[in-house]
Amino acid sequence: MYKIIFLTSYSGFNLIRRFSLQKMSSIKKIRNPKGPLIMRLGGARLVEQTAQVFPHGLPQEFTIVTTLMIKKPTTEEDWYLFQVSDMLGYPQLSLGVNGKDRNLEFRASGRDVDYVGCTFTGHGVYSLFDNQWHKIVLRVRERVVSIHIDCSFISSKPIEPRKPINNQGHAFIGLDMVKGEPVHFDIQKFLVYCDPQMAMQEGCCEILPAGCNNEASKTRRNVEGVENVQNSNLIEIPAKSKQQSYTRCFCLEDSLSKTVRKRVKFCTIQNEYHECIQHK
Repeated sequence: MYKIIFLTSYSGFNLIRRFSLQKMSSIKKIRNPKGPLIMRLGGARLVEQTAQVFPHGLPQEFTIVTTLMIKKPTTEEDWYLFQVSDMLGYPQLSLGVNGKDRNLEFRASGRDVDYVGCTFTGHGVYSLFDNQWHKIVLRVRERVVSIHIDCSFISSKPIEPRKPINNQGHAFIGLDMVKGEPVHFDIQKFLVYCDPQMAMQEGCCEILPAGCNNEASKTRRNVEGVENVQNSNLIEIPAKSKQQSYTRCFCLEDSLSKTVRKRVKFCTIQNEYHECIQHK
């Protein structure tokens, strides 16, 4: 007999871990009683080989999640919050913060043209420059890019076809667009989920006055019927693995009760729903 189990964990990449930020002496770590550890960036260039950050590349559809505070010296600067370049140094994908124009810009290598992209503006984006904590969730689908700020939907923009990401290059966090120097900002969280639907399920407890409380009721996004899923359910794809191939569905040993444990046998992905099938 077969039983269908829908996993509550999601595959992705913790960029704080992938860039080894917690181990860097040039980064000040601040204990945060309301949420994750605060990382104060700007003291060193944050660069890693793309193969180390995304060993199997990125899917065409994904979600970028970051909780950050843009510091005053950076509010008037144009810089890349995140960028992936190819082996020649040309950008393949980037999320730019334009302090002078008060907007966010997503760009990628185009399939039919050199570059494709879209720009996000408005009050929600403008609020990012007020020297307070904010949460950016960027949802990238095949032909549409959407942005949520502080768990509020801002807008969706169409985008032309993109090239797949080649991992033979470098990934960057927080670099000035012109000088290539590190910029000053604080982060609590920086994740990339291998699923665009995670944009609809991220909560914002870390930017609320009460902070994050595991026992508290879940924060709801201003989208009807959708609840927060904490990033503790993130399953990281290993940085070094050449023997296995990975999908968005992970088969894990799942504790179904206090006394009964069953091992999942194999996974399938059907119609964009993740299913794990196990023998009873």
